[in-house]
Amino acid sequence: MIIRYDYQAFSMQNFGGISRYFTQIIRRIAALPGISVELNILFSHNHYLLELPEYSHIRWFENRTFPGQSKLLRIFKTVNKLQNIMDLNKSNFHVYHPTYYNVEYLPFIDKRPFVLTVHDMIHDIYPEFFRNQKITNQKKILMEKASKIIAVSESTRNDILRFYPEIEDKLEVVYHANSLDPEKNIKAAEGLPEKYILFVGDRKIYKNFNFFIRNSAEFFNEDDSLSIVCAGGGSFSQSEIQLLKELNLINRVTHVPAKTDNELVNLYSNALLFVFPSVYEGFGIPILEAFACGCPVLASNASSLPEVGGNAVAYFNPHDSISFKDSFRSLMENSALRKSLKEKGLERLKNFSWEKTVDKTIAIYNSVL
Repeated sequence: MIIRYDYQAFSMQNFGGISRYFTQIIRRIAALPGISVELNILFSHNHYLLELPEYSHIRWFENRTFPGQSKLLRIFKTVNKLQNIMDLNKSNFHVYHPTYYNVEYLPFIDKRPFVLTVHDMIHDIYPEFFRNQKITNQKKILMEKASKIIAVSESTRNDILRFYPEIEDKLEVVYHANSLDPEKNIKAAEGLPEKYILFVGDRKIYKNFNFFIRNSAEFFNEDDSLSIVCAGGGSFSQSEIQLLKELNLINRVTHVPAKTDNELVNLYSNALLFVFPSVYEGFGIPILEAFACGCPVLASNASSLPEVGGNAVAYFNPHDSISFKDSFRSLMENSALRKSLKEKGLERLKNFSWEKTVDKTIAIYNSVL
């Protein structure tokens, strides 16, 4: 069986859950007997391709920026797309698994089956967060055409059915897993505050970063030793800097690029706790990452997060300041509770593995042939 993947996620992301997911399943599926993997990509700036040695040479511009870079990356993305279409015409694959929602390849796969992974329904549920509905429209077309659809959680499956109940028979739930290995990578904190709260990833509107900052500010007035570390997600915007200044937190919040798993392990392992205030997530890999590193988690009780975190997370309502402050204070002041959540997190983590993800994914591929 030949499984074909494409360039999309690896052209979109330097880091991120989607390209992390595809890297993990591609690496493991390629090692299975009787299965061949084709990944169509010529140019990329994705970090996780290092885990796929046969494709690692295509990474460009790591840790470098220069005038015109964005334009050149758009050109490279177009080249990847054209190459993908050419290869679809000549490649003798059995199953196609696109890595995002571009519909332009549909005329070229003929009648061969394809499997689509739906990572979330954020564009459908919160259209006001996005400038246009291109992704929503493309995803709808792909879900109608797909042979099978992988939803990354029961929560995402239910969200899909809320909008498209007619495709229920195509849906299968396959969880993500954790990729961090603290046993290999853990090290003492270097250049980090002694006592900090960790925030990881993008700070887009639905990630609820401003809510978190505004409602945690009072705790910094009570404890001069407390800081916040934001990992990844790009440098602070001007509006974020202004907010931090208004709250007198500009010297208490640090941004760390966190470009390697070693750095992420270090950040989780040394944090007092990890806060995940998002109003919507299709899955929520950072919860599992925190579990693996023994970091207690405070998360919103929205969408898929309780499904992933189970009883190993302290929760709050992401729209309710009092709920957040009560949960935050309780966890900050109760070391026994933090210790209990660490232990429960390690136990909860056993329910998720990339091996399980791959087994279920292979079963789906076989079902469409």
